Amino acid sequence: MQHLTMDTDTELGLLRHYMSVPQAYLHSLLGQEYRTLDFAQEAMITKWVSTADVAHALETPGPKFYSNLGGLQTPRKLMELIRARAMNAARTDELHWFDGEFAKKAYLTVKFPDPIGVSGIVPVQSLPEDVRATIVRRPRGKLAGEDFLVNTIANYPEQPTNRIAAVIGWVKDDPAPTLFDAYPGGLIPDHPSDLQGLEERAYNFCFWEKHAVIVR
Repeated sequence: MQHLTMDTDTELGLLRHYMSVPQAYLHSLLGQEYRTLDFAQEAMITKWVSTADVAHALETPGPKFYSNLGGLQTPRKLMELIRARAMNAARTDELHWFDGEFAKKAYLTVKFPDPIGVSGIVPVQSLPEDVRATIVRRPRGKLAGEDFLVNTIANYPEQPTNRIAAVIGWVKDDPAPTLFDAYPGGLIPDHPSDLQGLEERAYNFCFWEKHAVIVR
């Protein structure tokens, strides 16, 4: 786990979970090359991080880290924290791997004594009836591959959380493990995708149908 890494596509994805980050960090991210899946072409394409990508990431609703937390100020700091915790979990045999078609994954939860952010996602059934009536279906975000429609509610009180959920994995044929995602709160399934098996896709679809994302 000491070689756990992340690519620029993942780093841009982690940025979605931040309310704000230092400007110096944003400047270091601009122009970085990354590979991402173009769902329309059903192929991987090469892109370069733009100011629009950064803005779209920060505007994405959902789980968000509080600003300027020590050790969590940027996705790169978050990566360092997850690497250290994953190394410890591997030493104590706490990582349980699940094999998939393209990669094997493990899920890690990191707990803190105080809140580090908000979960940003709530079960629809927990909402008052008048709030449920205001649900709007909209794309999850504006980054590539985020056009999946989700339930959203505006300006609903958010629940602080003291946990980080992380997904790490080993893509087949890659020499080192990689960080796939990390965000405040409990584990959240991926959006439904044709790349998933029927059972996984059905489970993920059901989760997102029964939950709403809070839009600030």
